[in-house]
Amino acid sequence: MIQDIPHTDLPDTAPAAPRPLIIAVAHQKGGSGKTTTTCNLAIALARRMAPQKVAVVDLDPQGSASQHLGMPAATAGTPVRGVYELLTGRLPLSRLLRPTQSEGVMLVPTGPRMTLAEIDPALREISHLHLRKVLSDDNNVACILLDCAPGFGVFTTVSLMAADIVLVPTPPLPFAETALNNTVAYVERLRSDGRSRVGLLMTMVQATDAVQAETLARLRAVWHDHVFAASIPFDAAAERAVTAGLPVVLNEPTSAVARAYEDAAAELYAALGPELERIHNLQDQVAPPPPDEYEAWTQSAPEPGLEPIGEPIRDLGRDAEPEAPPPPTAPRIQPSGGTAEADRQHVFALQKPVPPRQRRRWPWVFLVILLIALAAPFAMVILIQRGILPSDVLASPLLGGLALLVTDIMTTITQML
Repeated sequence: MIQDIPHTDLPDTAPAAPRPLIIAVAHQKGGSGKTTTTCNLAIALARRMAPQKVAVVDLDPQGSASQHLGMPAATAGTPVRGVYELLTGRLPLSRLLRPTQSEGVMLVPTGPRMTLAEIDPALREISHLHLRKVLSDDNNVACILLDCAPGFGVFTTVSLMAADIVLVPTPPLPFAETALNNTVAYVERLRSDGRSRVGLLMTMVQATDAVQAETLARLRAVWHDHVFAASIPFDAAAERAVTAGLPVVLNEPTSAVARAYEDAAAELYAALGPELERIHNLQDQVAPPPPDEYEAWTQSAPEPGLEPIGEPIRDLGRDAEPEAPPPPTAPRIQPSGGTAEADRQHVFALQKPVPPRQRRRWPWVFLVILLIALAAPFAMVILIQRGILPSDVLASPLLGGLALLVTDIMTTITQML
């Protein structure tokens, strides 16, 4: 069901630390069921992992996962503390987790600041190591699902590199195959440390559709055990759940689509058994942080609101005091090896510097032309009166009319003076 991508293994240098299992739910194509899969699997997994928690981190600026789990739609003027504060290190994960309608499922919501976060200078060079670190703050969280935006933007790329497992929901349709192949190839190229595993979950499956049946058979033949045995059927219950603002496993738990998500969660949980046991044992060995560990720092932090974009990342560790941001020229650990320039070109190819805003000159040009057009008739009348221009230039009806108009204006001005 979830298999390693073939690649050259490198030594595993990851420290044995009590960090949660990270699952990135991603796809190059939009509308493949990523958010629905993230929320429903989180609830189904939490039922199996109690008393430990499952967290959903909404990395999509659209905020669909946040709304799906009970958060009202955020607007540009609504202050929301969530993913932006997590990524910039302003607040630890434990301070940002919010309860949802489902027991055992926590949410880190998105917010208005995430709309422009990909061009935020403080976040454009974020690394997967930083993401893993900020996601490892709460010992009660055993598993974190990252709901990624469509495509391969900055945060999706970093999430794919930080994840232990990449889950790709996809409908079994011919036009979706190219995006699926691109997604898996992108993960394979990003991850070369021998730790990434990929699972493909078929969504919106219509059993009576011959084209879908043929595509599904072809995908299983190509990807073998990467494909979940369970598949999510196309069901109106999913649409009704969206309208109700609840995941379908809560809104209609006996529906076919809800049972399918439960089956997929059981399959995923069975595959994650050894990792979850390791996390559980490590977490038992680490005492929870003191409740006031971040109190002094958070008191000095700004109150909820829309702070300006561009503040530096504060890379806080569990047992470390807040540190000043590193200088811009400080070396950064490259996640996939190679030089910084090569890594930047490979991983962050979409992150081009924003050119400085050019001054608009057309209003000044227009004003100069307007002044010349207004001054020309006056100059022509003066030149004719002084004998510099012959009077027959006024033979043209247009020029003659303009000259008479200008003469009247000049006479009126002279009388007023």
